[in-house]
Amino acid sequence: MAYVIFNHKLVAEKEVSISFQYRGFRYGDAIFDTLIIKTGMIYQLEWHLSRINRGLEALRIKFDIASLPALCRQLLEANDFSDGLLRI
Repeated sequence: MAYVIFNHKLVAEKEVSISFQYRGFRYGDAIFDTLIIKTGMIYQLEWHLSRINRGLEALRIKFDIASLPALCRQLLEANDFSDGLLRI
């Protein structure tokens, strides 16, 4: 079973649904970044977090990125994931 982080919670991928009223779905407001994972380590995590934060500020999206490192690690562990790409 695959897991994702949705609304700050670890959830089985098949249980996730997005409302048509969700602004990101309706208007495409979003920040995306792709991180490299090698032997369970996230490559240049701080640099990616800074980049995500700058994008959020530019689009005036209110989101505290402080929880992202722990959520990323929780997701990697839940999926027993050690090498590949992580999409935020």
